[in-house]
Amino acid sequence: MTDLLQRALNELQKRPSADQDAIAALILDELEDDKRWDESFAGSQDKLAALVRRTREPDSAAEVIRNVEPIARRELVGVCPSGERIPIVVEVGRPYPEGDPNENWRCPVTVIPLHHRAFDAGGYDSMQALCIAIRFASSLLTDFVERGGKLFFPDSDDEFDLRI
Repeated sequence: MTDLLQRALNELQKRPSADQDAIAALILDELEDDKRWDESFAGSQDKLAALVRRTREPDSAAEVIRNVEPIARRELVGVCPSGERIPIVVEVGRPYPEGDPNENWRCPVTVIPLHHRAFDAGGYDSMQALCIAIRFASSLLTDFVERGGKLFFPDSDDEFDLRI
């Protein structure tokens, strides 16, 4: 399994940083359950064990969004397939320069509770970083609906339409 993951990581590093971030977020979402992490990597002394430990540490991107006033915010009510109603909050922060030699940009976004941590979308400029952040939030909401959930405006029976 380690060889397969190493080959996948090598291929991933050839992609733009924005693609890397989106793919990493999807992988982390799939492996969010601690039990699955432990079953897959318990007792491992290699790089995978270090990766598991790092993903369980506080997320610096979450700190970024907490310290930056959001430029956009949407509150929704999600109704799970089980009928449970959950508050969903989407916040997009102001894009900021990454400070790297390529002059890339980042844009923080949270979709609580659909994603367990803040996502810091990366782009070639502020517009691309902002668009990727919004697309990421939209994809999480779309996935929730495709899995049988429904989205509503708060204090209303009006369903939230994901179509733009």
